Amino acid sequence: MPSFLIITALISIIFFALIAIDFSPYLRGPAHYTPDSRWPYQPTHTLTRIWGPLGVIALIILLFTKKENKTLKSKNYKTISMFVILSFLLQISLLYFSRSGVEVLIHRTINPMISGYFSVSTQVFDLGGFLRNFNQSLYDYPMYAKFHPPGGILFYYFLEFILRPFAHFFTNILAVTPSHSDVALLWNGLREFQKFNALVSGFVVAFIASLSIIPIYFSSRILYEEKAAIRSSALFIFVPSVLLFTPLIDVFMPLFTATSLYFYLKGSQTKNYLYFFFAGLILFLGAFFTLTFIPLLFFFSLLFFLKFIQDKKDLKIVIENFISFSSGFLLIPFLLFFAGFNFIDTVRTIMIYHEAAQSGREHLIWYFYNIYDFIIFAGIPVGIMFAYHILESLKTFRKTKSLKKIDSIFLSFIIMLLVVNFSGTVRAETGRIWLPFVPLLIIVVANFVTNKLKFTSRQFTLLLLLQAIQVLIFQSVLVAVW
Repeated sequence: MPSFLIITALISIIFFALIAIDFSPYLRGPAHYTPDSRWPYQPTHTLTRIWGPLGVIALIILLFTKKENKTLKSKNYKTISMFVILSFLLQISLLYFSRSGVEVLIHRTINPMISGYFSVSTQVFDLGGFLRNFNQSLYDYPMYAKFHPPGGILFYYFLEFILRPFAHFFTNILAVTPSHSDVALLWNGLREFQKFNALVSGFVVAFIASLSIIPIYFSSRILYEEKAAIRSSALFIFVPSVLLFTPLIDVFMPLFTATSLYFYLKGSQTKNYLYFFFAGLILFLGAFFTLTFIPLLFFFSLLFFLKFIQDKKDLKIVIENFISFSSGFLLIPFLLFFAGFNFIDTVRTIMIYHEAAQSGREHLIWYFYNIYDFIIFAGIPVGIMFAYHILESLKTFRKTKSLKKIDSIFLSFIIMLLVVNFSGTVRAETGRIWLPFVPLLIIVVANFVTNKLKFTSRQFTLLLLLQAIQVLIFQSVLVAVW
């Protein structure tokens, strides 16, 4: 096993070096935008600030090794809490290390051509009217706001509502004009409470993204026990796509997936219909932000089916559980329909717009680049382990001619991923778009290296370090978000 890990390390380091020196532009995507896309290459020249993320990475590794070197207890809530805090600090320290510094949080939030959600939220004065007219107004919204349901816009709308009473306590801070002229122009056009929302929201997004660690830990603990759960949590901290796209709200989408999975697993464990109901409800909350959650309906449906096939569950119980899950998913769109918001029409409108925006992109090349992009932003070391997991599962199936020996989470995930890829509905930068799928990848990889490959604490620490090195290199030479 050490030899396989050495090979993984060598492949990863070679790939990192090729990216760092910009060996081939095709490592960053098929072609320049438009109609295709390629991640821009732009060295930061900010190595004097690398001590920030290096210090946080060292603390995370020390905490992990300290926990690993002790006998794992049944509960590690303090460790998980520290992981959440350190994950948040790592995101902020990487922004400090970036070409633009932490101040870029404000620019990425308020610039309508970077996300658009915040800009539209400042124009929402009548919530009911906004929802009723959303499908008709969608095409007029800037950037990502026109490609997604209203969840992102409402996130900033409600955050402003919560933060508004506190804005006047920070008048002196809000009076400071950002140094960048373009940011200053946008900033000075905001009212005081909107400035406070813009100032705080980037940190809120980063913190919510870090909270994904909690349901990932509990989900993995139900599935694979404590050691894999701790490792899943630690591994998630170093996922490049979560770290490099802050403060785009995409980075906290894994929270919905992991929480929905936890309630599904808890329902299977306790045989309580209410848990399945909440699993569906939370999944829809994710879909209210991005339609990337729609394929997860297929993922969960596969889980219900495999539960029946593998565990020989009573068909009646499986159907009742599925109905509970579906009821949870459908409840909010049902209520919104009576408030004048048609979610089905929103899905149709957005998909038509997506297809028009991607019409110039060839399906064939994106069948490769969709998976490639998703894997490199999940981490090359993680991707190699995932590929090995696939090979080992194929060997198992050839020997047994049965699905019973294959992890149902892994099997459902890989089938869903392939269906989404070859459906042709996605021809874009999946490193960001497919962030809701990341928890599933991390959970199955952490379990595979822990229980199948039997990684020692030192070997898993090396995997974490390789992921951390990739994050630092990508932040040094690539522009994930302007």
